Amino acid sequence: KLEEWVSEREGQWRTAAGGDAVTVTKGKEAWFDGSWGADKGLAYRFTGSGAGSHPFVEQGWVVKTKGSVMFLRAQFGGVDAEKLMDGTWKAIKKGVKLN
Repeated sequence: KLEEWVSEREGQWRTAAGGDAVTVTKGKEAWFDGSWGADKGLAYRFTGSGAGSHPFVEQGWVVKTKGSVMFLRAQFGGVDAEKLMDGTWKAIKKGVKLN
């Protein structure tokens, strides 16, 4: 199940980020619909802070295609991480074909 992939990644994120890890998406649930064209998917966004309260954000998609499960993710760090992430993910989703 796609939920199991995201749940496992969330556990890895929380472990790596330590006690400062937070899983929120701009006030929404951390997991949301991540369909990619006709392919069903689940997307997520995790935020947290590292050493010295350095903010980090990770966004990813787990998408089930014909016979495969694709896992795409990226991490950004810094004060403008979420702002930079938004534009980058839109470009990735527009430019990447999974089938």
